[in-house]
Amino acid sequence: MPLVDILLATYNGAKYLPDQLASLQAQTHTNWRLIVRDDGSNDGSLNLVRHWAAETRRALIVVEDGDTLQGPAKSFARLMALSDAPYFAFCDQDDVWLEHISTVSFDKLERCKRARTGLLLQNVVTGCAALGNSELRRRATPQPNDVLVHDWWVTLISAYFGAIRGVPEPLVRYRQHGGNAIGSMAWNPISKLKRFLAGPVHSVRSSVVLLT
Repeated sequence: MPLVDILLATYNGAKYLPDQLASLQAQTHTNWRLIVRDDGSNDGSLNLVRHWAAETRRALIVVEDGDTLQGPAKSFARLMALSDAPYFAFCDQDDVWLEHISTVSFDKLERCKRARTGLLLQNVVTGCAALGNSELRRRATPQPNDVLVHDWWVTLISAYFGAIRGVPEPLVRYRQHGGNAIGSMAWNPISKLKRFLAGPVHSVRSSVVLLT
């Protein structure tokens, strides 16, 4: 089982982190380590992660660069630059991974190695449900300073140099709470219907495998 670096960016996420960390611990793919960067939390988020790692005896690397309030894109860029495992996965502090997300993603990856895609005109990849390999990481780092969304950047790189493949089943429970950095929007039935009619792909939760 190949090693996966799980890249976790935290910022005042103590309310949600226990659920996400528990879901990581429950993964059927067990060969992974956690790399975390905190962006200046004042709610004890980083201490919570450290305490969890000590209790579960999980490998933990903490990025301590002294910077705060850099935002998700730069936090994830710094995490990705530090990663050196064969595979990496972005991890949002407020979501919950289903226990077989890594296993299913690896199975899909093995079946479609060397596949390619055409020009990417619209990003449909959600970083918190993506698995990338070391070649993608090499080509995507260093991330330009003016990149606004990290997963859009790696998606563009993957589409140009390699391939993008989807897993047609939900593998992440995305938490919508109004304080999301991206994606906070109304979820009443009318709003859901409008979004589905405008673009059904955005209403489907799935794990996306990135290949290069």
